[in-house]
Amino acid sequence: YNTYCLALLLSLVLFLSCSPVPSACLCLQRQPPPPPPLPGGTTPRKRKAPPPPRSPPQGAPSLPSPAPQSCPPPASPSAQSPETRRSNQANLTEDEEDFEEIRRLRLERGRLLQKIKGLEQQQNSVPTALEELTQLRECLEQAEAERDRLQTELEELKAGQVIGASDSDDDMLDFPGAEKLLSRRSRESPSALDEEEADSPNSTSPGPADPDTVAELCRQVDELTSQNQELVLKVQMLEMFEKDDPDMQTTGPDFVPTALYDSLRREFEALQECYSQAQASAEASSMSG
Repeated sequence: YNTYCLALLLSLVLFLSCSPVPSACLCLQRQPPPPPPLPGGTTPRKRKAPPPPRSPPQGAPSLPSPAPQSCPPPASPSAQSPETRRSNQANLTEDEEDFEEIRRLRLERGRLLQKIKGLEQQQNSVPTALEELTQLRECLEQAEAERDRLQTELEELKAGQVIGASDSDDDMLDFPGAEKLLSRRSRESPSALDEEEADSPNSTSPGPADPDTVAELCRQVDELTSQNQELVLKVQMLEMFEKDDPDMQTTGPDFVPTALYDSLRREFEALQECYSQAQASAEASSMSG
């Protein structure tokens, strides 16, 4: 249909450009419009009509005056031929296909642009990812080195604990404060200590009543009482330490070895026995006196 209208317009333009314009039409077009009426009731003068066109000289062939031709009206859709209709429908179908193809290409272009942007972002993020990977590898190496160091220290501590547990009693006396806690009896061998404990009742048998002896015994009872209280506090503290931390290391400043603890307990028991014997002697002396 569009092609048909375009061809019709072209034919009309060619027809108008080729056909001569009548002289009467030219005269009417050249005649100016009448002037407006003047005020005061005066009528304007009538202008003279232009002279008629000159007749051609005799002997010259006279040109026939062209008859005005009117452009044919456009044909109605009902008057179109079936071929025209088919061509119009084919054109419409092609236009629709072209439009659909254009729309599809635009969608494809948008999708490709998005893909290009995503690839550019990935390309820009590659250096950052490599830097992060390098940092993570460095952190992993540092963590492995720290783990190896801690394992080495742990093995050294275990070895030191084993060596400390196998030390002799003389090495245990190097513990700060051991000289104050241990007496001469605790430093002796356990057999000698047991012999002294076995002989102690015979050596402390009650004798004749004597005021000086009673005073000396009272003084010894007071000293033994104070020592007994101190030892009770020390034993309680040791028991608390043992309950709180049974796996205490030998390298710690507050650690008390098992052998030292046993010696203190034996000394405490011996002092308790001496105290009870001295107290019994004092009571017997007072009763006999």
